[in-house]
Amino acid sequence: MKAAKTAPADVNPNAAFAQRDASAALTEAGSTDYASTIADDIKTRSDPSSLSPSACLIAAVAIAAIGGWLDLATVVVKKRVDPLQLFYLRERHFGWRIPLAAFVILIIPGLIAGLANRLRRGSISARVLASILISWAFFESLLRLPIHAASSAILAIGLGTAIGKPIGRRLEAARKPWLAASIVVIGGWIAVVAASSWNDFNRGRVQPPVAAESAGSKPPRDVYLIVLDAVRARDLSLNGYDRNTTPELSRWAKRGVVFDRAIAPSSWTFPSHTSIFTGYYPHQFDFDWKSALGAGPATLAERYRARGYRTIGIAGNTSYCSWETGLDRGFARYFDYVESPRELVRESSIGNEIASIFDIKDMYFSKWRRFGSRDAAGIKNVLFAELDRSGIGVRSKSTANRPPIFAFLNFLDAHEPFVTPKTFTNRFGRPPSSADERKLILDYWMLDKSKFTPADIVKLRNAYDDSIANLDREIGSLLDELDRRGALDHAIVAITSDHGESLGEHQLYNHGKSLFMNEIHVPLMIIAPGIVRGGSRVESPVAVRDLAATLWECSIGDLSRASVDTSDDLPGRSLSRFWSDRRAEGERRAIEFEPILSSTSGLDAPAAHFGANVRFRGLMFSLVAETTHYIRDEFGEEALFDLKLDPAEDHDLINASESYNVLTRMRVALDRELKRSRSVEGIEPDRIAKFRSAIAAKLPRSARSED
Repeated sequence: MKAAKTAPADVNPNAAFAQRDASAALTEAGSTDYASTIADDIKTRSDPSSLSPSACLIAAVAIAAIGGWLDLATVVVKKRVDPLQLFYLRERHFGWRIPLAAFVILIIPGLIAGLANRLRRGSISARVLASILISWAFFESLLRLPIHAASSAILAIGLGTAIGKPIGRRLEAARKPWLAASIVVIGGWIAVVAASSWNDFNRGRVQPPVAAESAGSKPPRDVYLIVLDAVRARDLSLNGYDRNTTPELSRWAKRGVVFDRAIAPSSWTFPSHTSIFTGYYPHQFDFDWKSALGAGPATLAERYRARGYRTIGIAGNTSYCSWETGLDRGFARYFDYVESPRELVRESSIGNEIASIFDIKDMYFSKWRRFGSRDAAGIKNVLFAELDRSGIGVRSKSTANRPPIFAFLNFLDAHEPFVTPKTFTNRFGRPPSSADERKLILDYWMLDKSKFTPADIVKLRNAYDDSIANLDREIGSLLDELDRRGALDHAIVAITSDHGESLGEHQLYNHGKSLFMNEIHVPLMIIAPGIVRGGSRVESPVAVRDLAATLWECSIGDLSRASVDTSDDLPGRSLSRFWSDRRAEGERRAIEFEPILSSTSGLDAPAAHFGANVRFRGLMFSLVAETTHYIRDEFGEEALFDLKLDPAEDHDLINASESYNVLTRMRVALDRELKRSRSVEGIEPDRIAKFRSAIAAKLPRSARSED
């Protein structure tokens, strides 16, 4: 028979019941605060929907880090699927700057939630926090898509709520996986930063010099290549304009040679710069508006760097001169987009929207924020900082103790929108005073030009001339400082432009879609003490693409080859042939018939922001020879102008019977130039072959070239 169970000897059943009853009574009376706290704590720990401050922080870090990479992925995918978007239009380190900027913005709700839960435990549940964080992350990415911000917000909230509910259900219990995810994602970001820094380090390393085959006993010269983006020659007093827009350039012209009729390789930025850098024609690369310079002929920067030069590039035009275009090839230091805390905030789409609210309502500030680049003052600051690093801070006539310099400077100050800083006093028109006038200037490129009034055109031309005058002031200051440092004593300076601008002439606006002289006639001045005697001018048309051969020859080449074609080294011919004859220095000098080729891709259909003229369409070429200008497109449309009698190109002579011989001569010259300027790959594209065939069909049999 089993013995009955008894209570332990040290437990009094009656006392236990009494204690329970007493505790219940005390609880009902509200006198057991400690017991209540313990009970609440047990309940909180058992409720997965309530998060501790540390859990809030871990969740925020993980989701913000993942959201940053999602934001980057959105940027990459958007660019890849959009056939009209060739470039990211971002600085070269966007691969880690976007995730960082997004992380900083996306973690803010998590920090607020952590603080709230620290002040009052359980204020924000796991499900609510997860939904908020995920919605915020989706909103960051969706803002980059071409949909309204309100639609982005609604969609983000819907996605965040749907995904946040299951994630938040056991967020507290999944602390370790979330912590691991944070470490992995942030570790990936650190790896990207390290790789980017390593690339920058390798890029900036000094290259050992290679002895030049034709180098003489003198040390190589420093080279400064200055491009005034979108500056047409006809608006420069240096080139005879009746407004005094360029007093500084005119002053410095007394120390150099001025080419009165320099012709750009194209009427827009990228192909012209490529031609200036390589000496090849743009069509030899088969360029269009959606192009980049890939592997191919060496650029000037690559050539100079191989010879031991310190190569520095500073580009104001971030649209078509940035690292994405390939124009940075060969530069140890290349500056395009400004990398500042303000710009880092703008890498986040939410941050950009917030920063825009607090932007200074200043037209000049708006221009540089739009391009994310530097004005002339900023470019000068960067250049002089780099020169200080290279030891060009004091006056010295020798380069023996330092590597020579090749510096490329692209100034965007006279490019649209045509605005000037407050430190500049307008000379040719008052600053915009109304909202409509500000819109006219700031949004000029995309506005419907058919709605322009004569007064609008006058305001635009005044603003353009003021922009040129302001840039002239900055260039004068730049040259003065270089001279003060002694940097010009043993240097060659080339100042030119990549293209001009149409401001209503021929019913055209902007640039890039025509080859009238407004868009291809650009300034060109070369200053080279000991090589060029100051105050000389050249009247003949010259090709800006010949700058590559000119700079190379005058800096480290053999000047005895001045009149020899340098195609075995760099395409084109050195412009030194125009000043090699000492008897011609200081005089206007003309050379034999030498056609200058330009090209671009025109409109295929009317575009309101380019104007009403669509006479020339598709691929087109232009030849300037002596005083004649000939234009032809791939559909056979032609034009012929006498620049001496008709500099504005108002009277087309294409159908004039007395122009037959001149027209035939220009057709033959174009056919010959296209034939000998084959693709850099050695194969003539079908489009060029068809173009030549169409020209040949117009020529007399005796004038046709043989393939």
